[in-house]
Amino acid sequence: MKSFNLAIKKTVKKGETLPDGKKAAENQRVDVGTVKVYTPLVEEIISILAPAKQAVATDDKGVALTEEVDGKVVPMLATDDDGLPVLDSDGANWLFNAIVAAVKAGARNKLVKDSVSVKDGLKIPETLAELFEPGTRGAGAALAALRDCKAAFADYVATLNKTEATSALIITLFNNKQALALQTPVMKGKMRAYVESFAADFLTEEQVDSWTRPMEAVLESCKVEEVAADTSDF
Repeated sequence: MKSFNLAIKKTVKKGETLPDGKKAAENQRVDVGTVKVYTPLVEEIISILAPAKQAVATDDKGVALTEEVDGKVVPMLATDDDGLPVLDSDGANWLFNAIVAAVKAGARNKLVKDSVSVKDGLKIPETLAELFEPGTRGAGAALAALRDCKAAFADYVATLNKTEATSALIITLFNNKQALALQTPVMKGKMRAYVESFAADFLTEEQVDSWTRPMEAVLESCKVEEVAADTSDF
């Protein structure tokens, strides 16, 4: 097993007490600390999964169940409530269940909120190649996180009951940091409030952790320069 430090953060809402004892003037993410966690390496995973096979189903007394297939009585293989195989070792089941959990989470993130409709431009993976694409390290993972964050923010804006034009502007400024950086301090303040509300009230802690970088990039563009640039001769 390989150890690494997992950073833990939490959302402190406006008016609540920050770690330094002061009251938060706005919603913000703060560091709680780090905890050492351990993960199996690829070699260990392979050694567990390679010999694994589907377990035989048993009754409540542990007696193996059988079924007739093509006129022959054969052992009945174990499956879970989703019809997926139950494997014959605790380690193999833990690893397989972790994969299934990731598959389910990825599928849910591709759905329009509170529906079973897939978001425009996305699809639920049907092959290993499609499954692995958004989970690759580096640019692929960053682009996938940015795409999912933007889609979720658009869903959030739809709950604000703004006019179509205002909703489009909010989404545009979230998606275009260069345009946001050129806005007035008042507009930047409003965008900051939207992003903070999006993180604190609309997203799960897991989503906030996954999309910290794209949201922090937007908040960085919301910062107001202390000294405005002189553009009188523009």
